[in-house]
Formats: sequence, C-alpha cells, structure tokens
Amino acid sequence: MQAVPVNVTLRLSARQWRLLADARDRLEPSLSLAAFVARAFAEATPLEEAPASPPSVQTDPSRDGAGLIPPGSAAALELRCGEVVRIEQVAGGQCVDLVAWSLADARERLSAARTRAIAGISPGLGDLLWSGAPFERPFLAIVADSAPGHDLLFPACSPREYAAAGCQSEPSCVGVQTASAAAWGLETADLPDPLNLWLRSSVAADGSLDWTSTATGPGDHVELLALVPTLVVINPCVDDIFGCSGLEPGPIRVATRQLATAERDRWPADSSRPAAAIAGASRPLRRVADPTPGAAFCWRELTVELSERGRPASAAVVRAAAVRYSLAAVAR
Repeated sequence: MQAVPVNVTLRLSARQWRLLADARDRLEPSLSLAAFVARAFAEATPLEEAPASPPSVQTDPSRDGAGLIPPGSAAALELRCGEVVRIEQVAGGQCVDLVAWSLADARERLSAARTRAIAGISPGLGDLLWSGAPFERPFLAIVADSAPGHDLLFPACSPREYAAAGCQSEPSCVGVQTASAAAWGLETADLPDPLNLWLRSSVAADGSLDWTSTATGPGDHVELLALVPTLVVINPCVDDIFGCSGLEPGPIRVATRQLATAERDRWPADSSRPAAAIAGASRPLRRVADPTPGAAFCWRELTVELSERGRPASAAVVRAAAVRYSLAAVAR
C-alpha cells in the first residue's frame, strides 16, 4: 500500500526554530527547514502520543486581566502577613517557578534544602516552606493544592543549561527572575533555588534524578499563605526545549486575597502577632512585563509534509521528535 502524504502544521518558538535550523545547517544544509523536520521525524524513534497542544487562551473579561502572566514574564508581589497568593493554570500543563525573600531582610529567603529536609522533595497541602539558616522559620504555607505534584530538587533553568544543549541561551527562568527582582536591588546571585510547581520529581536507586510533568487542567491551582512579610516572584517556566511544559509554554493567572477569618485559627500568620491583628487590603499585583530579550514566544508556524506511518501523528509529537533529534545533532 502506497504511503499517503500528510501535511502537519507545527507551532515553533523562536528558540525551537533556531535549534532546528542550526541542526539542519550542520547535518543537511541543502534541505528546507520543513524537509529537515520531515526527515527528523522519519528517522526518530517513534514517540508516544503527546498531549494535545493547549487551546488558545481567551482572557475572561470578568477576571482581572493584569493577573494573566505570559511566558517570559513574572508576577512580583509584596505580601503582608496573612495574604494569600493564588497561582492558577490557564490552559493546563504548565510548570511554574516560585522564589521568595523576606521583605525585612533579603538575606532571608526560601530554602529548598531546609524545606525538603522537613517536608520531603514534593511538598503539598498543609506543608510549610522554610527559610534557611540562621533564620530557619516557616516562611509560606501551602493552604490549597488542587493538583499535587511539586518539586524541591531541581534548580531554575539557566542560560548555561540551554547553551550547553546547543540552544539559544535566553529566555531562561533565571533570567526572568533576575529581571523581575531587580526592582528590589536583587541580583542573580541572590536567587534561591525555586519551588517548582507542577513538576513531579523522583530519585532513582543510583541517586540520579528524574522528573515528569504533573497532569493539570485549566483552573488547577496552588495557594500560598505569607507567614512573614514576603517578596515572591512567580513565573511560568520558559522551558520550550526539554519538555517540562510540553514544549509550548503558556500563561498562568496570579491573584492575591486576604486570609479568611475561618482560616486564621488553622493558619496563624506571624506567630508574634495575634491572628486578629492580621488585616489590610491586598497590594496590587506588580507585573514585570516581558523582561527577556526579543519576542521569544511569538510562535511561528511551519507546515511539514510527512509520509503517514500508521495513524497520523499530532503536531505535538512531530515537534517533540524534531526537537529531540536536533538536540542530539547539535551535541555531536
């Protein structure tokens, strides 16, 4: 039976486009990019069907549009004791980085090491997030968690990580967080390791680390209560190469609220003050818009003609195969 050609249209980020083009130039410069992707898919080990690309995001006009944080941007917020920040999935499948400092003393910051020593590598509902020595006190509390599966093992993705893989080095989560925290006089060296929301990590018997994405859908959320006056920086992970957000980073929604009266007995913010003293309106969201250079997530489309191999592959599978093939090519 003769193979039937099938056209598949891929959405590629600027970094994915550059990676594929560099691999094509190294291996077969005479091919068009579409022909190179078709060859990469034909030669790649068959992949399992990946989740469909997230749907186009429609901003709900009834919600605060300023709370919609696209990839390449971050929400930077000053939280009073008793304020709760809510991080919510928009399309689903998006990993999120969170870093935090004390507003009283920036040397006190979220400690992934201290927290995992107490709560394990994957904190969840009811767990406390701790600061490091010499402060060592509860910093934030997880008061809601609709889709458990978070990580305290992996650092934020950095320019070096992408450059080492032969990719354009920015955007990176380190770059986004640095740009967002700069308004408080903080630098890259001041960044703590993050809490990686919706990244499920594991440790193998030989000590090596692994991760998978936590299954999430629109509306899944985590809420964190500030136990001390806190600066938090929250950004959608910009990984469009290694796959923690399905190679297609998307936006998240961030909002704040006050701790409800009924919650105060269970979650007494700032133990040096009585719960009744926790008051005050939420501070407005401070958004640092697109701090990364270039239009990194202005997606480009590429139509590829494939010879059908069994059931037709989705665009997500073709893109994943081409990116994986290109990573191997530039590493040679």
